[in-house]
Amino acid sequence: SQARRSERAEALERVGNETPQQRLLVSESIALIGQVQASHEASELHRQQAKQEAEELETFIQQELDDQLRAAAAAGDHKEVERLCKHGADPSSSSSSLGTPGRGGESLTPLQLAAWGGHKRCVKALLREGAAIDSLDP
Repeated sequence: SQARRSERAEALERVGNETPQQRLLVSESIALIGQVQASHEASELHRQQAKQEAEELETFIQQELDDQLRAAAAAGDHKEVERLCKHGADPSSSSSSLGTPGRGGESLTPLQLAAWGGHKRCVKALLREGAAIDSLDP
């Protein structure tokens, strides 16, 4: 208790003995520390936002690739099916039926679309690329 009073007294003496320039320097240092802390917090927020945006972009690109793959499979374009699979399209992805006759909007895989259209070369290409043969409509 007495040691604390002594420490406080010394601290008050030091503050009281500072020159105006020293007080200004301390004040500016404290303000700078606050700015650095705020900047760090803002930087972390920006990093989090950039990560989220990158994930959203990656998801969008994957969906586009998969949509193009389903369209190519439905059209019977086996070369485009192979090209899209090589660029990361998922041969087992599913989405809306793309207006396939006889289907009521349920999800279809590229393999199902190719088979539905009788596109044997696309079916073979999709199987080579690892399309799941046991996919059921969700």
